[in-house]
Amino acid sequence: AFRLAIARKIVLAPLALSFYYWTTSELVITEHSLALRRGNVS
Repeated sequence: AFRLAIARKIVLAPLALSFYYWTTSELVITEHSLALRRGNVS
């Protein structure tokens, strides 16, 4: 059971990191596009 928990952590850690980086990059992209839109509108 202990070994399985370690394996699960090894598998989930990269997934969590990639998900975190993906969401943050998505936020940066959306903020950038919003700023561009505001610049175009004004």
